[in-house]
Amino acid sequence: MSKFSPTEKKKCAERELAMRLRVYTKWIAQGKMKLEDAEREMDLMRSIAEDYLKLEEKENAANRSDRPTLFEADGDKQIIDQ
Repeated sequence: MSKFSPTEKKKCAERELAMRLRVYTKWIAQGKMKLEDAEREMDLMRSIAEDYLKLEEKENAANRSDRPTLFEADGDKQIIDQ
């Protein structure tokens, strides 16, 4: 089990993406980085953020399915099953 949740990892990747946008824009203007390299790096970090979003959604769905719904409470289930 990871020390950090998918939500924390997703938020970190999103912050990194925003930071890279600011920095890479300057580096491109200064000739320190090629546009193609910046685009690739941004796409890669965006993909990482999307992966963690999917994990976050999966984890949230699993947490919701662990809790009984209004119609799955123990008393109601017995009435429905009869």
